[in-house]
Amino acid sequence: MDATSLYKPPLIDDVIKQAYHGFVDNPVPCIVNSIILIAICAVAAVTVVGIPLIPAFSGGFLHAMLRLVRGEKIETGDFLRIGFKKFGTLLAANLIMLLGIICGLVLGIIPGIYLMIRWFYVNIVIMDQHLTVSDAFACSSAMVKGIWWEVFALWLIMTIMVGIITATCIGWFIAPAVECLIIASFYHLGKWDIPSRP
Repeated sequence: MDATSLYKPPLIDDVIKQAYHGFVDNPVPCIVNSIILIAICAVAAVTVVGIPLIPAFSGGFLHAMLRLVRGEKIETGDFLRIGFKKFGTLLAANLIMLLGIICGLVLGIIPGIYLMIRWFYVNIVIMDQHLTVSDAFACSSAMVKGIWWEVFALWLIMTIMVGIITATCIGWFIAPAVECLIIASFYHLGKWDIPSRP
């Protein structure tokens, strides 16, 4: 895949508005699926052997929020089935990201954050564009090229918002949907030229 695709990000105000409407127009699927995600990830983490399944759960959930942003309907728990279709790819990509970011943080906070932003789109392009691991990293890097600070600003705002939301017990049940809706909106509203794969 050609990794020279240019990406023009949307205004952050538009992203927040899109994410907000995605949630208020679909509160039940957002909340119910968030609870399912939290519960199943907690079980997977407790059992330890289930930890490798978490990228499939979160990747499928992110894709579900992208479908909501696009005006599509989602079913309760259907993100689990969709995520498992990309189980191997998501697992490999997330292991690489985890190791890379940890190494970056060990070398200094800045290298770790740099890689985190550079690989911001890896999971969503795997789910939406059906890319391989190497293509997903190349694609994300190409999309972030030249707009690193814009993506960082969104990540920072998103982190602060999720932190505020999770300050309450109820907030924990909507935080996954809010975070993924923001990521999905930023991806969906942007302008890029990336060939889709069958």
